[in-house]
Amino acid sequence: MPIYQYRVCIPETARKDCPVIEVQHSYKETLETDPQTGYKLERIYTAPNLSKGYSEGHTKKLLSDKNIEQHGFSKYVRDPISQCYVKTAGHEGPATLKVSP
Repeated sequence: MPIYQYRVCIPETARKDCPVIEVQHSYKETLETDPQTGYKLERIYTAPNLSKGYSEGHTKKLLSDKNIEQHGFSKYVRDPISQCYVKTAGHEGPATLKVSP
């Protein structure tokens, strides 16, 4: 569901000083009054926020072992049993790293 911005119209308060709230609801709904205070609401129209380049799948692809290796980096993952870091991607560097406490 989209998030909409509303200005709470408080009587005898300058428009610029009125608080702005964000409400998540269906596009079919319209809010006339603030559910908490009962004051009249004014809808604020803003540009839609579409995240085209960054999605969960895109981030997962960027951080994949194959992509990390293609760009010349190495990736180490901590082994919970031995408390060492084991290389999972990359060609350079040692196979394991030990961290002293």
